[in-house]
Amino acid sequence: MVDKKIREEKYGLKDLLEIIFDGDVRTDWCVQRSTEQLKSAMMNDLIFTAIDGDHIPEIILGEQTSDEDWFGIPYLVDEKQLWVIDGCQRLSVLTAFRFGNYRLTKNMSEWIITYKEKQKDDDGQLIKDFNGQYISVEKTFDLRGKTFDELPPELQKSFDSNQMCLVTHLNCSSNRISNLIRRYNNHVAMNPSQILLTHVSKFGRKIRELMECSFFKESGLFTQNEKKRGIYERIICESVMEIFHLEQWKKDGRKMGDFINDNTTMEEFNVLGEIMDRMCKVCGSKYQQWFTPKNMAVWFAAFHRFSNMERDDADFADFMDAFTDRLHSKKIGDKSFDDIEQVRTTKDKKTIATKIDLLESLIADYFGTEKVGFSVPTTDPLKFLNQNVSTEITEQDLNFYQDLLNDYIIEIDSKSWVLKEENRNSLLGIVAYAVAIDEDIEKDWIPEFFNKHYFYIKNQRENFLYMKRNLHRFLRERKRERDVK
Repeated sequence: MVDKKIREEKYGLKDLLEIIFDGDVRTDWCVQRSTEQLKSAMMNDLIFTAIDGDHIPEIILGEQTSDEDWFGIPYLVDEKQLWVIDGCQRLSVLTAFRFGNYRLTKNMSEWIITYKEKQKDDDGQLIKDFNGQYISVEKTFDLRGKTFDELPPELQKSFDSNQMCLVTHLNCSSNRISNLIRRYNNHVAMNPSQILLTHVSKFGRKIRELMECSFFKESGLFTQNEKKRGIYERIICESVMEIFHLEQWKKDGRKMGDFINDNTTMEEFNVLGEIMDRMCKVCGSKYQQWFTPKNMAVWFAAFHRFSNMERDDADFADFMDAFTDRLHSKKIGDKSFDDIEQVRTTKDKKTIATKIDLLESLIADYFGTEKVGFSVPTTDPLKFLNQNVSTEITEQDLNFYQDLLNDYIIEIDSKSWVLKEENRNSLLGIVAYAVAIDEDIEKDWIPEFFNKHYFYIKNQRENFLYMKRNLHRFLRERKRERDVK
């Protein structure tokens, strides 16, 4: 016997919209497209269909009963939740008309609707014919420019009672719901940026969180329409790739999404969130001409490399002033930023890498410092320490750092992702660096860092630099607290 996979039900339209409105069925699954995708002409046609009592395509739901943790292990959720898989746009339009005072536009393909009105006498009583049937008169109504409350009672009733079919996929995991959204929306109406998000189900909630970052509202030159079309999600995914996985850059959105889902960690998205907040704080709205959808991921990557130069964030605003004034046209080698902007292949790996490298060169030259660059680190512990901490570290030193690290992490939960073997080189790096600057990190920084960070950046050089910045921030705050006392 095969377990039943779906459940079919019918609801009156008003009853269904109230269920949505009350939150019993949610429309905001993490990889679902934003609502308001339909243009006014399509919205008008849908509302006309509902008022006319005609057929509205079925709504597809997913019943979530399980989720997955970061190790991919499924677990049952505390309470079942229904999510809209297909039909968000229809439901948002119909809800806006029924409860949100949405007004039909003047430009409608059909606007005259016919209905029957029961006749009443002077006392307001319904009139019957000699057979005892109520007498009705056929009337017409012009829908253009009308809200729901301006409809005749007969048309309001027709809208509210229109029967809609709900098909619910039962006992779904979070991954199953994301796959169903991709399946049902795999048509022309879903653009590449929106499709990309359906391939990043593991980080969908985090991406939604980053979309609300102040940077998009204050510092970048972005429109609400670009948010609606999934441009914010694409920028966030491209930024993670350009900052941490440039060598594996994928031009195709589906391939990029699959790579991110399988190869990145939450810590990388957290770092991107920090970059966005820090840039917003020091840049404000002053440089919007540069912070556009086309180049935003490039600028996030450039700021990340600037951060690894260990300068104050305020210095970045000084560089941006110089860049706006003259450096945008300064040639490094035989190209300036302006020159690269003329290249049509804006999403090719070579073009992106050239832009990031050029910006880093301009930043390093402006401050008279060394470039940090991007590299795939070695897996050999001693070589890693020689490349990132000191060329004078020996095999004997490495053994000493190994012993120190083992002592430091005795009290740390052995199940912590940060302790995974593939993250050990960066941990050895921070231990070696702490010894080099004569700081004891065992009792204060190590416990605090592990309590706040559950994941790590897979690129060990990037993770080491991230921990190094975190350690310096910790030491500065500790010094301020001691100075106050």
